[in-house]
Amino acid sequence: MAILTVLQSQYAQYNAFATWQRSGLLHVSARLGFILFWLGLSYYLMQLDKSWLWLTAYLSLYFSVGLYQRYRLITDTAESRLMSGAQGYVRLQGTVRLLDHEGFRGDPQLPATAWLAGFCESTPFILEASKQRCTIYPQHAEVVVRPADTHLYWLHAIYPGQQIYVLGDLRTYTGENLGITMQERLSRLLAEWKRHPQVLLEAYDQNGDGKLDEQEWEHIRQHARSVAQSDHDYDSQQVELIIDRSSLGKKLLISNIPWEELAQRYRYMAWFHGLCWLSFMLLTQ
Repeated sequence: MAILTVLQSQYAQYNAFATWQRSGLLHVSARLGFILFWLGLSYYLMQLDKSWLWLTAYLSLYFSVGLYQRYRLITDTAESRLMSGAQGYVRLQGTVRLLDHEGFRGDPQLPATAWLAGFCESTPFILEASKQRCTIYPQHAEVVVRPADTHLYWLHAIYPGQQIYVLGDLRTYTGENLGITMQERLSRLLAEWKRHPQVLLEAYDQNGDGKLDEQEWEHIRQHARSVAQSDHDYDSQQVELIIDRSSLGKKLLISNIPWEELAQRYRYMAWFHGLCWLSFMLLTQ
């Protein structure tokens, strides 16, 4: 039991640090517990030298502006549904699923996780809503999570089956996006077939002379062209919705906190930091 407690403590410390690192200082400043820390730090610095309040004043201004921008980003972005077919910068919510080929992800000593700070932060996972699915790529995301009520109370993670909220760029991905031309497909296929000359002889040596003449090679090329065309047509029909950061620089934000709650948190804390900025500026006079 003591070993388990120590292990949990080590996991909790590392996981909390990694979570703060991924969400950024701005999101840390939006926590309610940050209020007492910030006021206490500012009071301590003021006792040392009143001029230190310039630092906390400008940081408060930075927090206030940044949090208000995120509040407006959430409230000004229309909520969309995957089944509607709308694309672009959208606000979504749905249920987390692992990729189809995965049965488990994360640390073996912990419950299965789709995203776990400090362990599996960049692997894509699925957002499912109304029987529609899209793939989320969290590598460049701001991830704001809190421990789930039904799992370990100290672990900041996103679990399969959990409801999450995503703000990002939704677009369609097909096989054509790979940029592989028909000629490239044909060249690769022929190169692969030429690695197995005995198979080619058995299949295309029509006159049985133990070698492939020009006419027989033409049959091989025609067959390869037909196979490459079929592959190309199949890939073109494989449509996948993905959500990633916007090419225009807008944030990819992932959270297990409902939009209304997260937006109000940003709004109230933006006002708090704005008042801190004004108060600190007056105290430096």
